[in-house]
Amino acid sequence: MGYPLPPGNCEVQGALIAEGAVIGAFMAPLNSTTADAVASSGTISTTKVGVARVSPTAAVTGVILQPGSTYGQECWVINEATSANSVTFAASATSNVAGGTSVVIAGAAAAHFLWDAYTNLWYSVQ
Repeated sequence: MGYPLPPGNCEVQGALIAEGAVIGAFMAPLNSTTADAVASSGTISTTKVGVARVSPTAAVTGVILQPGSTYGQECWVINEATSANSVTFAASATSNVAGGTSVVIAGAAAAHFLWDAYTNLWYSVQ
């Protein structure tokens, strides 16, 4: 049994591909090449990455997670900053994150999100 190829946000390593499906492979999400110094009301890009790295220079609020491109898309957000420099999302209608302002990523922590194309929101994976 094969699995459909992901939409541009994974790297397939050691793959056997048959009829457009991956069979018996390890898929590693692509990382953003830099840790963006996201600011308050700034946007975290999810374009062609499965791991979005950020490093705010202070605690930031009102942050937006760029909408996903396909149902079931996954994205890790890693906050590489010190523990005091947290990332707090804007209200869900603005941030595209279910839970909105209650979703906070502390410095030196990460959060895993799953895109729901029916609600147009990222959901935190617990």
